[in-house]
Amino acid sequence: MIYQLGDYHFATEYADHPSFHHKGRFSKKVVEACSLELVSIKDGSFSVCLELSDNVQLDLYGDLGEKSIQSFQQILQQLVDKKQISSIVKDHSVKHKILRTLKEFLPRDHRYSLTFQWDSRPVYIDSKAVKALSKQLHTPTRDERELFGKMVALKIIEDRYFTMLANDKQVKCYYDEEDEQEIIRALGKDVWIHGLVVLNEEGDIQSFRRVRDITVIEPGIFSIDKVHWENRLFLFKEPIDVAVTQTDQLWILEYEPLDILCYDDTFQKTIEQFYEEIAVLWDEFVENEEQNLAPDGLRLRNELIRRVEKVVGDE
Repeated sequence: MIYQLGDYHFATEYADHPSFHHKGRFSKKVVEACSLELVSIKDGSFSVCLELSDNVQLDLYGDLGEKSIQSFQQILQQLVDKKQISSIVKDHSVKHKILRTLKEFLPRDHRYSLTFQWDSRPVYIDSKAVKALSKQLHTPTRDERELFGKMVALKIIEDRYFTMLANDKQVKCYYDEEDEQEIIRALGKDVWIHGLVVLNEEGDIQSFRRVRDITVIEPGIFSIDKVHWENRLFLFKEPIDVAVTQTDQLWILEYEPLDILCYDDTFQKTIEQFYEEIAVLWDEFVENEEQNLAPDGLRLRNELIRRVEKVVGDE
């Protein structure tokens, strides 16, 4: 089993360098210089060896051995911290290649740690890291939705599901056993969920046949990686961090880069305002001709283009 660590370093450090494209995705020298080989397995552990010729130097790239392992560690830590690796791997196709390789490499049912000789702090890999990785590989489908509301009931015997109260309606939500402890901690709280849904004849959510993600809504920072408004889905290149404040009577959401400030008496109403504001700003400043925009409008246009990867919808 061979994992080419040169890919990781080359992708994170030199993706924008002209030679990256002129020489192809990964040069033969890089592949040969940096391959991680599984050399032995013992009960509960394995060891790896990066086999290199003496202090490999490849012109521009320097000592690829140590740098490749450091980049590998950096990408693993991003996944463990539930952060997008696109912040360090800019090329979309390379990002997916690395994610697919790591998905094969990481455990699904066990927890282990990786320790690197220059860093005494281990990187802990578990099922949550695999879930975070899968989420970055995942492409949203038409039967996916999100919902904000309060978790008011939980059933853990036989069928596993909880009940959400949202927009004065109760919605039954089925979940996987591996998420049970997280679900129990969310009982009685305002939450955001995302997953596969069953829709009624009017196109409204009837139930969630599988919950993929759940987040408890609390004052602080709320990360949003997509905005679903009417028939459009706005997918961000990286999650945007929205400031959440709660007073006695109001939920307040603020996102300074786009000058957005929304508030209402429930989080559901406030987030809907926020989503609508994203769609309105997109139509007003991105769909409009640049010559029609004032300087502040051009700034908002550039901020939106810099953050939104693509818009799906209008079907």
